Amino acid sequence: MRTRPIGLAAGVVLAFLAGHGCSSGGGDGPAPAVCEGAPDPGTAGPGDVEGWFPLAPGWSWSYRIAGQPVTRPADLRIEVGGARSYRGFAATELRELDPTTGADLAGGTALVASAQAGLVELGDGTATDPTPSTYDLRYPVTMGGAWSERCTGLDYGEDLDEDGKHETLDLALAGQVLGLEDVTVPAGTFAGAAHVRLTLTLTLYPTRAGLQPVTATAWQETWYARGVGIVRRSDGGELSPTTAYELVGWSGPAGGGGLAELTRLVVPPPSSDPYVSPWRVVPARGGSSRAMVLDLAWRDGPVRLVGRFVDGGAAGAPVEVVPQWPATSALLPWHMATQVAPGPDRHLVAFAAEPAQAPGTAEIRAARVTADGVALDGPSGFLVAQCASWTAYAVAASRAGDGYLVTWGCSAPAGGVYAATVGADGTVGAPTFLGEGPVQFLQAAGRGAEHLVVWGRGSSADTEVVGVRVSAAGTSLDAAPVRLVADQDFKVPGDLACGDAACLLTWRRAAMPYGSYELAAVRLAPGALAERAAVRLAGPIDSETEPLAVPVGDQFAITWGDPQIYPLPWGQPGPAVRVAWAGADLSLSPPDGIPVLYHWDFYDALGNAALLSAGAADAWVAYEWIPAYPELDAVHWIR
Repeated sequence: MRTRPIGLAAGVVLAFLAGHGCSSGGGDGPAPAVCEGAPDPGTAGPGDVEGWFPLAPGWSWSYRIAGQPVTRPADLRIEVGGARSYRGFAATELRELDPTTGADLAGGTALVASAQAGLVELGDGTATDPTPSTYDLRYPVTMGGAWSERCTGLDYGEDLDEDGKHETLDLALAGQVLGLEDVTVPAGTFAGAAHVRLTLTLTLYPTRAGLQPVTATAWQETWYARGVGIVRRSDGGELSPTTAYELVGWSGPAGGGGLAELTRLVVPPPSSDPYVSPWRVVPARGGSSRAMVLDLAWRDGPVRLVGRFVDGGAAGAPVEVVPQWPATSALLPWHMATQVAPGPDRHLVAFAAEPAQAPGTAEIRAARVTADGVALDGPSGFLVAQCASWTAYAVAASRAGDGYLVTWGCSAPAGGVYAATVGADGTVGAPTFLGEGPVQFLQAAGRGAEHLVVWGRGSSADTEVVGVRVSAAGTSLDAAPVRLVADQDFKVPGDLACGDAACLLTWRRAAMPYGSYELAAVRLAPGALAERAAVRLAGPIDSETEPLAVPVGDQFAITWGDPQIYPLPWGQPGPAVRVAWAGADLSLSPPDGIPVLYHWDFYDALGNAALLSAGAADAWVAYEWIPAYPELDAVHWIR
């Protein structure tokens, strides 16, 4: 991305000479350049007082190539490296990295210096680099500000025509500030960005008889934002296509914005087939700063539930939550029959298993895991209750205070929802009946000192959403289930997230055109439950991104995905995974969400994505590229 016009022009020259049978040779290295208008360490100026290009340790930027298929969150990452003296300047290394692996890119290190008179580019800092020092930007930055540089007889440093002599170069560079403009890129909108154009003409003189001088012109346009650095850069030249880089995110010692970090989270091996048992995310809520990633491992040895805690972008060691899953088949949709009650000191994983000796029945079980990743309850957890007629794969768990509540749907002895308390020490209370079914989906969450249990009942085409409050002792605080949503329509199971007082219940519902969905929600205020009209949050949405929410004060951070497009027009970014913050009135900020990730084509697509954790101004989102399974990635987006 830092390729300067001189590099583009030189590429054209080398391509021309290669077509004439020339190749690179040896030599003694280039002579020091003396150029008219070249940067001088002693030139006075105000320095970068406005912060057009921060170069302090800790700065990094992520960029995406505009107009190309978006196959990962960023195409390039640049980090500030070490400092050293070079050509009399206090120079700083800029390192180009692969944004996913963090590996240095070949030839991707260059030296720059923020001198008193301007931003100076110094080439790659090697002894054989023929590139003269040039100004990328002059201080102070003013509209119409211009500068120029002219070098003649430069030693190119290589023998291209194989006659034993180095070729020579003439160079003419012109720079100008075209204006102070507002520019919008994936990382956001930046006001008053300095739009700078560099034009360079390079003439190479072959020393072998019969070869004529070759001249090439290249250009580069860069937008610098105060306090951030380069937010957009496009460059091109003769016989060179135009390439544009746009800022996706940045991070510095005092904070950042947009996509600030990428990290890799590896689901504990051996992993499951992604089309059979996909991984599942339990967001950081319930007083815990840690998210949890769960998956079934079944290819090697007994079926077992494995997981990792994720704190920010750091993934902990794998832990076998349930070392021996007591199920007859790995095809059991465990992600529907498993729910986790998070807490600051431990998580309770509630799950259902079908015993081999009694098909159609279920054992409702639970297992505790400490914040350090230690499983407390043996190879298969502990038994909470027996269900004589298993229905809907509905299991939920919540935490209120130091106690837990496990709830499940069962068709016998009466069809409906049952619950039992679980103490911090694993002591199980007697089951109680909360309300009738048939159960379509089931959710539970702790709200202050009580549990809130919500389920959908009735036919799939006319789902009634009801709920009850349950005390820490396991007693229902409502005489009968309370209808929570006025709309009676088809609802795809969603999510229930509770903060210190209010809760957010979300689900996917059918929308027009036929086959599409939208994200709907109700906010459950403190106190008694009451029926409310559903609010449309977003739509149309896709069916793979889990609309998980995390309480943030009196708001909720939430993710969803755009509907799939196939085939996708070439050069388009594709459907996005978005994150937004829902206020007390369920209005979203920003209204359309922030596009954090992009799906691409069918064979190189996001398998699913989910919210790991969030604060008032940032969010971590995990996602899976199907070809890379079982490795998960995560991005850190700063508002």
